[in-house]
Amino acid sequence: MRPVKVIVLLLLCAGVSITGCKNDLNVPPGASVAQIIASDPNKDSLLYHALKRTGYLQFVSSSPNLTLFAPNNEAFVAAGYPTYAAIDAANLTDLTYIIGYHLAGRALAPNKIPANGQLQTLNNYIFTSNTAKGIFINGIALSTTYEAAANGVIYRLNKLLTPPAQTLQQIIDTDNNLSFFAKAVKTDTSLIIFSSLTSFNTALVPVNQAFKDAGLADEAAVAALGVDSLDKLIKYHIIEKQHLLTTDFINGTRYLNMRDSAIYTSVGTEATFLKAYPKGQSILIPFVKKDSIAINGVIHYIDQLLKP
Repeated sequence: MRPVKVIVLLLLCAGVSITGCKNDLNVPPGASVAQIIASDPNKDSLLYHALKRTGYLQFVSSSPNLTLFAPNNEAFVAAGYPTYAAIDAANLTDLTYIIGYHLAGRALAPNKIPANGQLQTLNNYIFTSNTAKGIFINGIALSTTYEAAANGVIYRLNKLLTPPAQTLQQIIDTDNNLSFFAKAVKTDTSLIIFSSLTSFNTALVPVNQAFKDAGLADEAAVAALGVDSLDKLIKYHIIEKQHLLTTDFINGTRYLNMRDSAIYTSVGTEATFLKAYPKGQSILIPFVKKDSIAINGVIHYIDQLLKP
């Protein structure tokens, strides 16, 4: 079952509304979004079939202003929907939720896509990054070119977007590789930021081996640090009120964690690192896993504990 109540709460907290349809483009008369998708079966036949099955074909035909992030046939194949039969066999509720996640109720020009923002779709929101590095939605590169239709715009995607289904807290609790950090969070019962729906946050979560390398052999050793020490430790790993995907990181950018200590990013061609400065030394800390998107933020897995 989809987290409908959670989505509504977050949308309210983010100050967005689904009521007004706004057009940020002067779209020409002519073919609708639906007609453009129907015109190229070699590229869009699976998307067209999915729109038809979920009932969204009527929306992309008649809605006056919309944006469609359009996954191509290859994207559907990679996501496990290689044929019409596979689309027909999919759970209709889940498929409807996914396809609605690719539709926004306004026609958006590239310069209207927010930098480090949330863009409301028909089902949930997507995280956006719009910088000199390019435009990204949920970390996926988006072409700055688009196809204008009579009733909106189409941006092409080579990957199907996946709506988030868990909070930060739920991701931490259900990943065995984060059980030491989960123990720290459970011990510090006053800290609710990972389950809160009032803001979006970025968590830099050390994997279990990072705790072991720091001399904490098991979860009991983590709990034994005590609430005060754990509160400081956890807050050192949170960048508050920002959802930072690696596509948002710019080389040398300084971010403040909840302890008001500086964390820098070092961005190379092959990997992205955090740069910490314990005791005046510069240490590069690689991400073990990047860009785990939650309902209320983003998690990056790191292989060391961040320390003052």
